[in-house]
Amino acid sequence: MKKVSQFTYLICLLSLILQSCESDKAIAPADCNTVYVAVFGDIQYLTQNKTDVKVYKESVDWILRKKAEGCNINCVLYTGDITVTNAHYQWKHFLNSTSQLAREMPIIAMTGDHDYTWEDGKHIADRNSTHINEYMPSLSNTSKVVAWYEEGHYENIVVENTIHGQRLDLFDLEFAPRE
Repeated sequence: MKKVSQFTYLICLLSLILQSCESDKAIAPADCNTVYVAVFGDIQYLTQNKTDVKVYKESVDWILRKKAEGCNINCVLYTGDITVTNAHYQWKHFLNSTSQLAREMPIIAMTGDHDYTWEDGKHIADRNSTHINEYMPSLSNTSKVVAWYEEGHYENIVVENTIHGQRLDLFDLEFAPRE
């Protein structure tokens, strides 16, 4: 295999975003030479009630079907805004819909601005106001976490990942990272 820089791998990963769509033929079912990383962004409106969470669950099920068909899906990234208002019931919808996926592959979730409690709609009340640290332990393989900014906090971590035998770590940063 031709030696490729980690930066090139990162660019390739970013371009290989899986999206749920109407056709199950969106990804060739047995392309074992390609490594995929599924990326979900801004799912907050899909976790706010039981009706909408079904749409999110269909996307999760689609990824699971693709994995079962032989697609090499390495992990799933959530780019933040998992909830609308950081409410426990929204995090529970996320947890319940994502737990089967977490048994199949690593889950990496970042916080977005909606995943915190806000004061007057202008400032995050407290960096510890996010409930991500209560729900991610059920979904995360902590043996893959190689660095923590704060032990037990799932924002600001480095997660070990391997693509084609080469290590490519993923940085998971909180919304509006601190200095």
